[in-house]
Amino acid sequence: MRVFVTTNDRHLWILPAFAHLFNRYWSELQPVVVAGYSQPNFELPPNFTFHQIAPQNYPVERWSDGVIEFLRSMDDELFIWMLEDMLLLRTVDVRAIGTLAEYMTIHHEVIRMDLTTDRLYAGASPGQRPDYEYYGSMDLVWSEPHSPYHLSLQAAIWRRDYLLHYMIPGETPWNLEMAGTDRLSSTPEVVVLGTRQFPVRYTLALKSDKPTEPSITGMRDEDYRELVERGWLPEGCLT
Repeated sequence: MRVFVTTNDRHLWILPAFAHLFNRYWSELQPVVVAGYSQPNFELPPNFTFHQIAPQNYPVERWSDGVIEFLRSMDDELFIWMLEDMLLLRTVDVRAIGTLAEYMTIHHEVIRMDLTTDRLYAGASPGQRPDYEYYGSMDLVWSEPHSPYHLSLQAAIWRRDYLLHYMIPGETPWNLEMAGTDRLSSTPEVVVLGTRQFPVRYTLALKSDKPTEPSITGMRDEDYRELVERGWLPEGCLT
């Protein structure tokens, strides 16, 4: 199962930091496809490949157009979707991800399997998601269809065909999370799940209004110092 990372020209600069931490805390053997626009002027690790959606960046109001175009060019039934500023903080539980992917190959009604605490802590009763099922060592929790950000862009395993069904052209990422939640909630037979174990931990480094001014929380000081010394993060952004 491949990891897809979507980016744009404004955020391309943070990819070296993303790739370095990804290979440290996930695996240098894990295939990653970066989907973007302008070809990066730096070298990516051997397990990373760059897929050019178009020669020029789509405006943010057409963000979903680029993602749809990219996903239609892929044939992966299941994939992990991440954004380029999700900087890993701890070792990823690869075995747990394999278990969750196996569950989704059996249960085709599951469109999204959250890999973070997003679904566990969404809604009126934080951390009290209803148990859905136990599979292997994983405790699965159910995301109620009308819970906040039911269609969230936090890191998750996605079923490609279903995701394409609920995406429409002409949306920003925030439109997709909000309006996409309403579209997804209208078909309760499609299931979104999370876990109590959340196998992937990261910090979201960039704000939409400050694409070159990261704010880093929770990162080990030694990781941060290395990224600064390599010129991949600016000094003073660790909070």
